[in-house]
Amino acid sequence: MNIIEIIKSNYSSLTTKQKNVADYLIHKPSDICYISLATLSKKIGCSEVTILKFCKKIGIDSFIDLKEAFRNYNQILVNKHSVSSYSVPSEITDNNSKIDYLKNICNEELDKMINFYNSVDLEGILSIAKLIYKKHIIYLFAHDASKTLASFLKVRLDVLNLNVVLVDLSDMKEVEYIMKQITKDDVSIFLSFPNYYFSIKSVAENIRNNDCEIILLTDSLNCPISDCTDNILMCNTRTKIFYNSWLLPIALINILTSNLAMLIEDNSNF
Repeated sequence: MNIIEIIKSNYSSLTTKQKNVADYLIHKPSDICYISLATLSKKIGCSEVTILKFCKKIGIDSFIDLKEAFRNYNQILVNKHSVSSYSVPSEITDNNSKIDYLKNICNEELDKMINFYNSVDLEGILSIAKLIYKKHIIYLFAHDASKTLASFLKVRLDVLNLNVVLVDLSDMKEVEYIMKQITKDDVSIFLSFPNYYFSIKSVAENIRNNDCEIILLTDSLNCPISDCTDNILMCNTRTKIFYNSWLLPIALINILTSNLAMLIEDNSNF
């Protein structure tokens, strides 16, 4: 049984306070992956002792073991819901149909590029560039294919001699460590595109609770953390075979870092 099944199987034998712990963990299974016992007790509104007694009641030896069980559970859900894949229509069989399909992809990409450059919010991008420039450390959070974008953004920020850290969302231990370092003087940039990382909401909420401002690069307001920040840069990444096309996100990053370069040059001249 996974940890959620274990909790549910023992639910009827729990005390009222222990049921509060169970309800929280069942409802927010990702939170415990990134926070301490003290932080979890504050979030639930119970004592640390109550959580430790809860662990014993469901047959878990310690809080560390409980956290590890939830990390394993979350990893299963990440592997199920948050990995890249592709889909080719079954009717695409001969060379002619393949060429026609590829032409269709090209035309769609061209239309999206034209629409993007015609409607891009340059004032909004400049505002976010100013926010980034003021911060001490820039943390980039991404997973799976989005790490390619994050790596490109990091290269650009490195060229500008900005202090940047790339964080792999799929490494839960690293994420927990980084979250303990983040302060209000830093900024966290999430690059989140379908399939969205399963646990990303908990990560963003905990960072926001540290008074660290969040910037989101995404394809849609349906992104799980779009309600965690007003600093959102969006572009259409939908494509026919894979989940995302990276043409527009790279164009967006190019504009954003170009803004940063101009801000740095202005400050240097001053």
